[in-house]
Amino acid sequence: NRVNKIVDSMQNLSKEKTEQALSEANDSLNESDRFLKQMELECDANFGKNSDRLKLKIRNYKNEYENVKRRFLKQQEQYIDVKSNDFLVENNNSKKAKQRLIDGEELAYEQQNSQLDNATRSTMQIEKNAIEVMKDMNSNTQKMEGIDARMVGLNSNMDNNKDIIEEMSRREQRTKYVILATAVVLLTIMF
Repeated sequence: NRVNKIVDSMQNLSKEKTEQALSEANDSLNESDRFLKQMELECDANFGKNSDRLKLKIRNYKNEYENVKRRFLKQQEQYIDVKSNDFLVENNNSKKAKQRLIDGEELAYEQQNSQLDNATRSTMQIEKNAIEVMKDMNSNTQKMEGIDARMVGLNSNMDNNKDIIEEMSRREQRTKYVILATAVVLLTIMF
């Protein structure tokens, strides 16, 4: 009777309470089985008039026990199937979640590798450009040093030319004075 009530109520119970009810029903079935065997032994030990009637009652109890046990085992099997399905669904969901996580990790890894490759290429391009700029700067520095040397030469030439121009200017002045003096002397001689 107790096992029947437990089996009837199991469909409306939560997982934890269902497991507890299954355990209680199993304990009750084991206890009933033990009592039935004990009753059979006691009935076999007594050879009185009532032994046939007792054996019949014990057989009826055994039949009822077997029916309840079958019902219990069926309910237990259904619960195990539901629990297995739930586990498979959770496991499948877990596998899908793990796969999504792995896929996400792989995608992030590929993106990071791509970014790293891009950064490496950019760094190499920057380094190449820097080397070209350094070469250009060295070339320009050499040109500037050549220009500077020419500028020093030009400045020196300019100074020399200035001195020559000043000398020419002085000669011109002297020549003018000489021409003017010669013209004055000639005019004085002529008049």
